[in-house]
Amino acid sequence: INLAFELGHSYRLWSVLSEIMEQRGASADDTEQDDETPPASPFDGLVASWDDERLAACLAFVREWNTNARRAGVAQALLSSILRSIPFERLKQLPGVASLVDGLLPYTERHFLRIDKLAEASFVIDYTLTEINELEGR
Repeated sequence: INLAFELGHSYRLWSVLSEIMEQRGASADDTEQDDETPPASPFDGLVASWDDERLAACLAFVREWNTNARRAGVAQALLSSILRSIPFERLKQLPGVASLVDGLLPYTERHFLRIDKLAEASFVIDYTLTEINELEGR
């Protein structure tokens, strides 16, 4: 991770973070979570240790990754960790953070709408399968 940051290799950093998400995501599925608490991201501890320069670079990478649906999952998980782990006062002091946020918002909204439509479609499929099973049972 440190080397990817130092060299400015956003794709390498995304690859490493993606692997971390996959590895920790499998073990996180086994733990119970209450409905009130948001799930912890595998990046929370990592993000909390970064200095301002690394945070600014990371936010720039997140903005870049967020433009691609394939990379948006890692981008959103990392953004969530940043927003949970870093105080707002510190974030607003980062250079260029306003333009980074302006670049994040439209794509984040698009990803949210896409996921929302997929969730809605899954309910329709679930309902249809339930009805088919009931008809077959009669």
